[in-house]
Amino acid sequence: MFGDGNWAIVGALASIAVLTLYVCAEFIRPHIRRYRLKNPCKARFPIRPLSEENISYLIQDEETHSVEELVLPSNSEVEIELGFFAKLSFYNTDIIFQCEGDPDQRPIAIERFQRLVKIGKKRWKPGKDESESIDIHGSYHCRLDRARNTGTHFVIGFKIKTRGPGRYKTKLYFLTTEVEGNSTLSIRVEDRPHTRMRCRTKGHHGCFVRPNSGWRADQSQKKGRRK
Repeated sequence: MFGDGNWAIVGALASIAVLTLYVCAEFIRPHIRRYRLKNPCKARFPIRPLSEENISYLIQDEETHSVEELVLPSNSEVEIELGFFAKLSFYNTDIIFQCEGDPDQRPIAIERFQRLVKIGKKRWKPGKDESESIDIHGSYHCRLDRARNTGTHFVIGFKIKTRGPGRYKTKLYFLTTEVEGNSTLSIRVEDRPHTRMRCRTKGHHGCFVRPNSGWRADQSQKKGRRK
């Protein structure tokens, strides 16, 4: 049987355990969550197969690819998509798209779209839709108000206006009901696109996506192949 001293020790240990759980629940876990929300998603530029969508500024094949750096032609208007996997569940109020660099040369988004919508609204434009706006720094804002579930793949599309050549850090900001997070990618703009893009799709070791070096705004893309 336990003596009074042993019961005192057990009581003290129980109190310490309760205090530890309280500190974890009230301080440590919320701090860890806020830290993780600063980078809540894994983002890529998805490249759809040719049978699903014709992307004229790239050489496509019948596989789906994803890249961290997208090569685009200069002084053009093109449509791009950004895919992201939520690394934890959160409520997303707004998304902001921004390219960093010279304000007069960096790419800017001018419209948002959802490519795979069959019935319903597929395009949104600042000045026409209240959910869309472009701030004085050229950042594109869209109000979404929706939950993001862990592991789910989401895709958002933007019409991009490119200008001068260069490599531009590209930010996708996720405004949440808790903190602001972001994911970083890169857009490379070239007068005559030639830089191959390393594919990051699982199982695509040694795979590269090639830009269409002969791209023109009025041309249609012929079927390409992955090399």
